[in-house]
Amino acid sequence: GRRGGRPAKGRAKRPARRLLGDAAPLNAALAPYTAPAPLAGESMTNRGTRRRVIDMLRPEHTALLVHDMQNDFCTPGGKIFERAAKQPEKIRSTVTQLAVCVEMARRSHVPIVYLQNMHLPNAADVPSSHLHHLMDSGLANGPEDIPCIKGTWGHQIVDELQLLSDDIIIEKGA
Repeated sequence: GRRGGRPAKGRAKRPARRLLGDAAPLNAALAPYTAPAPLAGESMTNRGTRRRVIDMLRPEHTALLVHDMQNDFCTPGGKIFERAAKQPEKIRSTVTQLAVCVEMARRSHVPIVYLQNMHLPNAADVPSSHLHHLMDSGLANGPEDIPCIKGTWGHQIVDELQLLSDDIIIEKGA
């Protein structure tokens, strides 16, 4: 704009930005993950003056994207969890922490978008090279044993995230 607070010619003045809901709970939940790292040469006295990413997010332009948090990957008894998880306790801890983030995002009116891995029964959608990879690496015993078969327990989003009817699910083939 120009001096005097008037918009430049041909440009409309934008309305003030408003947050939907209270962002404080989301900020609190994500604080351990968003604390700014000190910059080279930065003193502790000015470190707190920088804005955290989470403080700059506007819920009306933000979504929480949750990727492949499904039983076959993240829950005891899941095909990949049982066969390949090197640190299962970290996976379970991540699920618990993510559940807190999901709840805080909901309180702040931030939409939740789930990306959900999906395969058709008997590996009908899986290229033979990928099926061979799954079998050779011990992640599947055959086409009927691949992870995340649509409609199965392993395909479902983990219970801890409490999927709601207004959450968005995008199924994707792997």
